[in-house]
Amino acid sequence: ENISIQWNMNHSFHNLAAVKVTANLFGTIVWLDQKDTSHGTVQYDAARKSVEWTIPAFAATEGVASASFTIKLDQQNPTQTALMSETVLTATDDTLKRSIIRRAPELKIP
Repeated sequence: ENISIQWNMNHSFHNLAAVKVTANLFGTIVWLDQKDTSHGTVQYDAARKSVEWTIPAFAATEGVASASFTIKLDQQNPTQTALMSETVLTATDDTLKRSIIRRAPELKIP
């Protein structure tokens, strides 16, 4: 079963630098290398089963950024309830020169 995951970031306050969104995938999955972004790049580390979306700079005037990727749940473990760990966004506010950290809850298996 192929599963598409989309991350959206809405921002309109200050410009951001070094934006990074990361999460780990659980279970027996296949990375299909089907990915798309409005900004930056998405990469998959098979050894760590982690997905990383990086945006070097994001202007407040751009408002919305999105990234999507598709995986295949190759074998489902009957006791597995989560497909992906919590998602963590880190960035630097260019105006205040402060770090920003935001978290989203883990993604359950559909």
